[in-house]
Amino acid sequence: MTYVRSSKAQVKTGTYTGDGSTSHAITGVGFTPKLVMIWEHKTSAAYTTSTTRIAGMYGDLSFRHFFEDEGTDNPHGLSSNKIISLDADGFTVDDGGADNDPNTNNTVYDYIAFG
Repeated sequence: MTYVRSSKAQVKTGTYTGDGSTSHAITGVGFTPKLVMIWEHKTSAAYTTSTTRIAGMYGDLSFRHFFEDEGTDNPHGLSSNKIISLDADGFTVDDGGADNDPNTNNTVYDYIAFG
């Protein structure tokens, strides 16, 4: 068996604006990501969320992380219809059919992709 190992890690950061659709391709990453993290771009807030997908995750599942003040609901875990695929030149996000993160219409998101 032959193993091929890349001689360098690939990392790309960027932003995109959600379009509220159930399939919004984010392209221009330059490689197929193995891990993508997305969070809403905020200048100030009491809390934020991030969505993470790792290559090999089943179906269209992603991890959802909520970073909130103490005493509030803390719904961490797996969600579907968030980052629905890791693609050859980026990734595809979904609004869950309800104009939600990480593809809410006219909402700016930051991301980091590792390859």
